[in-house]
Amino acid sequence: MAEQASAGGRRSREDFLQAAFALMADGRGVEAISIDALCRRLAVSKGSFYWHFKNREALVEALIESWAGHYQQSIHAALEAEAEGEPRRVLEALVGFWLDSDISAIDRAMRHWAYSDERVLRAVQQADGLLFEFLLPVLKKLGHGAKEARRRARLLMAVGIAEPEVTHLPKVGSDRQEVRWVMEHIVAAK
Repeated sequence: MAEQASAGGRRSREDFLQAAFALMADGRGVEAISIDALCRRLAVSKGSFYWHFKNREALVEALIESWAGHYQQSIHAALEAEAEGEPRRVLEALVGFWLDSDISAIDRAMRHWAYSDERVLRAVQQADGLLFEFLLPVLKKLGHGAKEARRRARLLMAVGIAEPEVTHLPKVGSDRQEVRWVMEHIVAAK
């Protein structure tokens, strides 16, 4: 998640959202998000924050809304573009993104937050639905029928969501090797 200034050196609304996600990924979840912390992270004044958001709650609402839609869709579009629509490369790009970005930490924070906030629960469910719908055509292009594609999409998502929670268990190989092995077995033709 880049934190570079938008054109003209000013920070955009999206810059603040990305910085808020990054604060969540740093380990304390939504509790880590304060106006002061955001402004320090982005090296801007509070006035810059208030240009885009009325208050912290407005930022939180925008964060929830972004997670449920735009944030996920932009990730999926970037993965498709990177892989040039080739299904196996799309899945490899997705796994690479899971491993190389802070998405797992953000996802974990969002899921934890969802236990105490119904709005966030709905956002997480919607984000999961978007990922599921993103995966289905990719798996179908690999030759799986509708029923099999659904099963494999669910399983791939379950592994992607759970893997960061079981890092304490022994592995045969590196994180990348383990996830690649799972992916190969999930997407493999019958």
